[in-house]
Amino acid sequence: MQDVCEAMKILITGPALAGSGGVASYYNAVLPHLRQQDDLGIQYLEIGSYDSSGGILHPLVDQVRFLRTLARIRPAVVHVNPSLNLRSFIRDGLFVYQAKRLGYPVVVFFRGWDENFESAVARMWLWFFRRTYLKADAFVVLATAVRNKLTEWGVSAPIQLGTTTVSSDLLRNFSISEKAEKLAADPLVKILFLSRVEKEKGVIEAMEAVTMLRAKGKPVALTVAGDGAAMRAVRKFADQHDALKEFLFIVGEVRGNNKSSLLASHHIFCFPSYTEGMPNSVLEAMAFGMPVITCPVGGLRDFFENGKMGYLAKQKSVTDIVDAIERLINDRNAMKSMSSYNYRYATERFLAPRAADFLTKVYRQVEFTAPKAVEFTATVRSPIFIVGTPRSGTTLMAGILGRHPNIFMPGETHFFDDIYARRNEIGDPRDPEVMGRIVGRLLTLYKRYYELPDQERVAQLLSDPSVFAGMKTACKDYRDVLSYFMEVQMRHEGKIRWGNNTPRDLFNVPEILALYPEAKFVVCTRDVRDFLLSYKEKWKITGAEHVWRLKQLYHPVVTSLLWKSSVRMLSGIEAIVPVGSLIVVGYEELVTNPEATVRKICRVVGEEFVPSMLDVDTHNSSYNTDGQGIFVSSVHRWRTALSAEEIVVAQWLTHSDLMAFGYPLDKAQPNFLRLAWILISAPYALIRALSANKGTRGPLIPYVGRRLLSLFRISDKWLH
Repeated sequence: MQDVCEAMKILITGPALAGSGGVASYYNAVLPHLRQQDDLGIQYLEIGSYDSSGGILHPLVDQVRFLRTLARIRPAVVHVNPSLNLRSFIRDGLFVYQAKRLGYPVVVFFRGWDENFESAVARMWLWFFRRTYLKADAFVVLATAVRNKLTEWGVSAPIQLGTTTVSSDLLRNFSISEKAEKLAADPLVKILFLSRVEKEKGVIEAMEAVTMLRAKGKPVALTVAGDGAAMRAVRKFADQHDALKEFLFIVGEVRGNNKSSLLASHHIFCFPSYTEGMPNSVLEAMAFGMPVITCPVGGLRDFFENGKMGYLAKQKSVTDIVDAIERLINDRNAMKSMSSYNYRYATERFLAPRAADFLTKVYRQVEFTAPKAVEFTATVRSPIFIVGTPRSGTTLMAGILGRHPNIFMPGETHFFDDIYARRNEIGDPRDPEVMGRIVGRLLTLYKRYYELPDQERVAQLLSDPSVFAGMKTACKDYRDVLSYFMEVQMRHEGKIRWGNNTPRDLFNVPEILALYPEAKFVVCTRDVRDFLLSYKEKWKITGAEHVWRLKQLYHPVVTSLLWKSSVRMLSGIEAIVPVGSLIVVGYEELVTNPEATVRKICRVVGEEFVPSMLDVDTHNSSYNTDGQGIFVSSVHRWRTALSAEEIVVAQWLTHSDLMAFGYPLDKAQPNFLRLAWILISAPYALIRALSANKGTRGPLIPYVGRRLLSLFRISDKWLH
């Protein structure tokens, strides 16, 4: 098995990058990010007849060039990108056959999916599918329906659900706030159709709908952008119905800045396609804050939220399209809400760096396809534990370290509070019945702490009988249990080292050191006043089912004491963690000087700094969720967002600790009646918080006891 620290050569076959289709757009966006990764060596082989090279013999020429490229670069993984149509199905199937015949691992990423040809495969091409594609080591598809069909056709290799992507460069100068103003102010509602101009994309239906709306006196205009076989029909329709060029505009193919300008300047995206895989154009429109009118086809069925992202129309139904556009015209507030939601949804999920990370994980998973992929070694390099006060940048820190090509960093893994603290009650892991109970808790661990993406991964992995059997035979103690649990996930994600981001494990450092004396620790801290504000507003960025619980947790006294007990653990921890294995990181330092700070962290944890670590696809704020990355707008926001009473309480309770960390005090002028009420209500608030958090903490007595010991500085003696 190739060492993932060496450059892993990947051969990708795809259409000419100068072309205008969705696959070319995808790789134009993703390849630069793949090539930034030092441990990948990417070779992109252009195939097809874009430039007419090879003439009518180009299919044969493609096969010869493919074999020559295999022999020349000897890739670790071959990645083909077929569409389900006759020409691509045969050509790429032969690629798979040749690569597997020569012993190369293969990833098949199905792009377009023609449902008519799907029926043809089922009738007369299954023999070819089974002799070619069925030999592949992994598949990526754009829709659940496609995954189900591949399973029906006999695929047993892993099938990942992927997406297309949005180029980060496309959004470089875009402002969602300016878009919101445009949605509210522009009297003319501008609708955009942007795609290959084909009849099957629904372009004529879009034009008919806008023509009907104009006849009803609605202030709408349609721009058709793109090129394709239906362009003559499109121009003819425009000449017949809008001879004065007042509301139907045909602009042809657009790229780069022209494309960005077009997406930024239009209000609604109309794309009533008959059949799709996962249309790039819809994702781009969402990233530019446009409500979308489309049809329930392909991968859109899996994520599109009707009424929240836009509206779904029946295929070929002009009436449905008219009704949907009219609803948006008549409700600008709904249009604005959809715009904000689509922008946030798309930029969090579909940007090119995320797609590149996804492909990298797929490539590495294929390398670990052999049985060794689930072998347990318990010799992975020292794990990294991110701990600290809550709302102090631990999630941001995990995002940064998780961007490192070596480090797997899941959501909060509450192993020590949830399982290890109950070890006397649970029993000895060497007992198969006890191991069954432990696995039962592990199976729901992430779900109980609201880490749903991690829960999906663990549910998939632990449902494999070989993984459960491996745990029963390999795990002799609780260190083995946690190591196996994290290592199986780590290998699944194609990484070679794991870490854990659980802020409250600050109180479990002695137990962590007992299991992992070689562990590295990153301790996150923050100004108590910004900590209070972030804690207070956390409910705004969570799901509706968690809002009530999070609101119960905040109280100026209780929350300030939580911060105080956390930071007072530091002196004791610094005394017991080996020198050079711990770094304390202030939130303010991290967001104002990220590169220098992350370089220092890398030196402590023993990894090389990688610039892409700073390209995090999350945000470090509980109030500004419009963007991703590292920004400083949440520093010192307490000055304007906390009440004077909250500031006074926080400073009074944490005065000496604030000063020790170098945070200046503020001269707030409180209302003494409100201040008195805050102090009087504190005991009730503590009981309320403990009750609300009952399902997300360990046993009550040790949970509270350790925080009290720290609060009164007894923890230093206890830790020693």
